[in-house]
Amino acid sequence: MITTNERLEIYREAIKQWGVDAQIDMAIEEMAELISALQHHRRREERQHIATINEVIDEIADVEIMMEQLKYMFFVNSLFLSNLKEKKLVRVKKLLNMT
Repeated sequence: MITTNERLEIYREAIKQWGVDAQIDMAIEEMAELISALQHHRRREERQHIATINEVIDEIADVEIMMEQLKYMFFVNSLFLSNLKEKKLVRVKKLLNMT
């Protein structure tokens, strides 16, 4: 299992070797691949159902890795991000009339 410190070292090395701009481009590419996998899943035939779900899950993993790297590159404070997400979820909850 890769520890948090190992993850940070991997991100640091990726940025050192390939640069910030390249890693931002990679994040964009991974997000585009997730979008493509989701579109592919919506168009699937029934026999392709499991294959497209697996494709979506694979792309989610790639996007999550790149999101972690973006948070590292942009010095995102975890507590600040959690609070921001909480506010946004409260707004969605209100839109859903769940209050």
